Amino acid sequence: MVCTCKQQLAVFIHMCLLLGFPGEVKDLTKRIRTVLMATAQMREHHHDPEMLVDLQHSLANSYASTPELRHTWLEAMTRNHVRDGNFSEAASCQLHIAALMAEYLKLKNIQTWGAEAFSNISCNIAQDERGLKLDAGLQTGR
Repeated sequence: MVCTCKQQLAVFIHMCLLLGFPGEVKDLTKRIRTVLMATAQMREHHHDPEMLVDLQHSLANSYASTPELRHTWLEAMTRNHVRDGNFSEAASCQLHIAALMAEYLKLKNIQTWGAEAFSNISCNIAQDERGLKLDAGLQTGR
């Protein structure tokens, strides 16, 4: 049986809907909007270290499901906190990075524990780092 273009398109659209494609597009659109707005605000508030860190935190949260990008923004926050002498905040960012890595390794079945191991330090750490998803966009060679 030969499928027409219309039939193939209909099957493709049906599969996308079944796989949650519209939800993924909505999520991506929301993240792009957050990034664009935060980037514009970062330029506007470049002289205000606290506002910059808040904006970086917003960006890091928008990448909660994307470990490499979340790690990047948490590292940037760490550097800014160290530069400004806020060492306890820098340490907190580093703990979030460690929990993010632990959760990633757990999802990859490399170890049995993840972000929950950090709940005795701070319930926020485990809560913030549990939204991780493994998808085809992640590099597997790391």
